[in-house]
Amino acid sequence: MMNLGLELAEHGIHTTSYCPGGVATGMKDNNARYRPARFGGPGEEQLEVSEASSVAHSHDFYTPEAVAPMVLDAVRHNRAFVFDHPDQRAHFRRTYSGIVEACYDAADEWHASHGTPKANPEGARLVHSQGREKLWQN
Repeated sequence: MMNLGLELAEHGIHTTSYCPGGVATGMKDNNARYRPARFGGPGEEQLEVSEASSVAHSHDFYTPEAVAPMVLDAVRHNRAFVFDHPDQRAHFRRTYSGIVEACYDAADEWHASHGTPKANPEGARLVHSQGREKLWQN
């Protein structure tokens, strides 16, 4: 999400990612109209949202006109992200923070069991190695 901003910063271009909490856009009613052919093509049916998803994400829905000034303010102030539902902070901490922490824990376990990968001598530029033994240091 932030890589584009890093790549464009030298040109004086900033990026802002909008993370909507709930905006009444009509997507649920209209998504099927724009479905690609490889997924069955366009249709008129309404998008089904599971009960579990509805309960997990129960909050107020704002109109696009109501959130637009908030988004524009974030862009004007070069904020990396825009969240429109501050009351969802606790839900984020309960849900996503735990997922991310678990991923870091899994990486720690992998490194402890298998060793740490050797750093690429060329940084981000891809360098092909000859075999697995050259990729891992113990």
